[in-house]
Amino acid sequence: MLRLLVLVLLAVLVWLLIRAFLRRLRAALGDAARRAQGASGAGGAPRTLDRLVPCAACGVRVPARRALAAPERPDRLYCSEECRRAAARAAS
Repeated sequence: MLRLLVLVLLAVLVWLLIRAFLRRLRAALGDAARRAQGASGAGGAPRTLDRLVPCAACGVRVPARRALAAPERPDRLYCSEECRRAAARAAS
């Protein structure tokens, strides 16, 4: 009877260890899949990198979607509101 109890306890212990290992493996694979999906975008198509444009005041390159345009000259892009104001002060 004692041998049977030890055998059952050993089987439960092995089962718990395997279950914990599989949970960690699933979590790791899920994280990798989420990172891969994030890199490819929502639709599965590869994400394109933003085009970098130079700031008209200081020359720092910023993503085009974050660049600020001057109201009087929309072709001139700035990296920040500070650079845009500085360029407006210098122009007047």
